[in-house]
Amino acid sequence: MSNIPFVLLAILGGCMFALQATVNGAFGKRIGIYESSLVSVLISVVILLLVVLLFGKGSLSSVSEVPKWHLLGGVLGAFIVITMVVTVPRVGAASAVFGVMFGQVIISILIDNFGFFDVPVIKIDAFRFTGVLFMLIGLVLIFKGHINFNLSDIFNR
Repeated sequence: MSNIPFVLLAILGGCMFALQATVNGAFGKRIGIYESSLVSVLISVVILLLVVLLFGKGSLSSVSEVPKWHLLGGVLGAFIVITMVVTVPRVGAASAVFGVMFGQVIISILIDNFGFFDVPVIKIDAFRFTGVLFMLIGLVLIFKGHINFNLSDIFNR
């Protein structure tokens, strides 16, 4: 079995991390740094408790209500934890983390380019594009040497 789905999951996990950081930053401006961090972690705990309740031996808690879009930070945080728990044992820590970093860079460049979440606009230029291209080359090299990675798996589906 190819590890490509887990590599893609690690990259998607990196995208979610960048979104989480951005949403939590906006949330922190509204209610405070430590307060927003606490609520974000509590939301992650609730989602993880639901996963454990449905698939394991967990229990359920609840959390205070905040503006709905601010809750995305906790939702994305739970996704990141689960992604790493799933991918690291299958592709190794370096491959999983590099996949996460690649996803973070991709989504962060898009956030910057379009100014999402009130982030200052920094347009994609040749330097940023080249940096992403080099990261993509690095991603292939890191995955190729240490995990079951076959580019033909991507195109033969």
